[in-house]
Amino acid sequence: MGKDFIRDLCNREGLLDIGSFGKASQSSVSKWSKGNDAQRAVNNKEYSDYAFHTDREINPWWQIEFEKPFSIEYIIINNRKSKPFDEICSSLKVIGYNENNLEINLFTGTSFFGSVPKELPLIFSLQGKINLKKIRIILLKHDYLHLTNIRFLVKDALKSQEKNLVFVANRHDGMGERLRAILNAMVLAKENDGSFLFTWKTNNLDFHATSEKNL
Repeated sequence: MGKDFIRDLCNREGLLDIGSFGKASQSSVSKWSKGNDAQRAVNNKEYSDYAFHTDREINPWWQIEFEKPFSIEYIIINNRKSKPFDEICSSLKVIGYNENNLEINLFTGTSFFGSVPKELPLIFSLQGKINLKKIRIILLKHDYLHLTNIRFLVKDALKSQEKNLVFVANRHDGMGERLRAILNAMVLAKENDGSFLFTWKTNNLDFHATSEKNL
């Protein structure tokens, strides 16, 4: 597993990581939690150990919820990088919810997994056959839940919506070009009765996300 595994997979299959488009939350925080703890798992940054850290409790969980359902191709869960702490999260349950909040069991079991670039993460191939609006990861014991980057890859963000088109501004170059892409996405979304999303890569903030409702 090279450090460019996710990028190569996205380029090869035409995938987009939509994790930063969702709102993340978790069952609790601990004295080891950081600012914006849950959202750190999907902000496309790399961490030396963990992205979020719950308190010690029965069945702690982390989840992400999107405004609309996506047809997800892959869910990739990277474990905590420090040993022996990576073995704590070996027994997991992953549940998906559709737009009607119907629960879909995606995984239940024990798997010893790691994180890129040195070890293999936990990878679920859904092949875009399930439309999910919310995904929850639950630890199946009384302990802490702490993971690093979690990826949600879709084949085409515009076609993965069940109803409305979504226009994505995904430029990471100069500010002028980023703003131009956002304005174009807003206009196209309005003309096509859809919505728009954008990413804004930054070295100073853990995450930055909004929609037309916030502008």
